[in-house]
Amino acid sequence: MNSWLCGFGPVSGKSFERRRTWIQNRLQELAASFGIDCLSFAVMVNHSHVVLRNRPDIVATVLPLQGGVALADI
Repeated sequence: MNSWLCGFGPVSGKSFERRRTWIQNRLQELAASFGIDCLSFAVMVNHSHVVLRNRPDIVATVLPLQGGVALADI
């Protein structure tokens, strides 16, 4: 049995295209929360590809504001 992220389900015939926008929005939210850049992504019918870049410069500026300890200070 296959899982369908987007497109039309082969058995039910239902459209799952609404998930494509949800996945895009969720990637943007998570990228902002974890200090990463989402450089590129592709959502196909049954899988996705995501290219990410970590941003230690952003994380370093946020940690002191939240009372955290930078890894370099440990």
